[in-house]
Amino acid sequence: MADDPLIPCQRYDSRLDPERGFEGWQHIVAPVFDVVPVAPDLPFSASYEAYHLGDILVGIGSFDATHFSRSRARIQRDGLDHVMVQIYLQGGYTGDLGARSVTVSAGEVVTLDMTRELRTRSEPSVNITLLIPRDEVSGRVVPHGNLNADREHEMACGLFADHMRALARHLPTVRHSAAVHVADATVSLYRAALSRTPDDLEAASEPMHDALLLRARRLVEARLMREDLSAISLAKELRVSRSTLYRLFEPFGGVASYVLERRLTLARSALCDPDNVQRIGAIGASCGFADPSHFSRAFRRRFGLSPAEVRREGMPDFVVNPVPERADLRAWIQNLT
Repeated sequence: MADDPLIPCQRYDSRLDPERGFEGWQHIVAPVFDVVPVAPDLPFSASYEAYHLGDILVGIGSFDATHFSRSRARIQRDGLDHVMVQIYLQGGYTGDLGARSVTVSAGEVVTLDMTRELRTRSEPSVNITLLIPRDEVSGRVVPHGNLNADREHEMACGLFADHMRALARHLPTVRHSAAVHVADATVSLYRAALSRTPDDLEAASEPMHDALLLRARRLVEARLMREDLSAISLAKELRVSRSTLYRLFEPFGGVASYVLERRLTLARSALCDPDNVQRIGAIGASCGFADPSHFSRAFRRRFGLSPAEVRREGMPDFVVNPVPERADLRAWIQNLT
């Protein structure tokens, strides 16, 4: 798509020049931090990808243990007036943000105010970093530390963290035409995590919906084999009302329909696997069906064949299902992925 290129990206990998690994890493972070290796006598490994989304920058870094700092003199010299938001996927750090001591662990969201001092020592780590101009969050109190500390904002912070992880996975395929929308959704979620004002929540409603649905679907996948998987248990774990959960899954025919579809798809894969020697009843039970008869009936309704027929003959390339009372192609489309 020459008329719609991928968003700009800069990459660094110390493996391309191992003897100058730290020097290369230092060059990458120099616009923001002063850095010193924790173990200067050992080889230093790091990699980094930076993506330009127009209004914000996104970085994905992997690096050995490092001392990071921004001194008062450095702040006055570089004049950065930005907000840096980070989530550590692995590792973390300890140190001082301003006059406060902090410990940051994997999974926590942290805001760093670039106009305030910091001194930290990281473990070998992997993180995702956003650099946002202060104007994008004007009027909001920007913390210099852990964003998860305020339990009132726990849900919004969790959804924002989910969004950051998803963003890092998809950035290599984002086209220029989509950059502004991705940046807007990201900043809207961050604003909502900061203040939770009605205006911020309204502005972030669509990306928050998408992030909450992503989290809900991940929970379903992780609990497919449990008989107690239900709308009640999902809503409790997500900390949302059942009505909110039902609205999330409305495009899939409801929570129960989505769970049933995922369980049947999982069972079909197991039945088609020649290396799987489990009995059919055991396969059904492992996919969350406590009743073998219910499993067999649901499987035949969905695929037009019994579990035994699929185990014996395999799944044909195309199965014409019995025509339902109300046509719905969503399940077919889901199975294309």
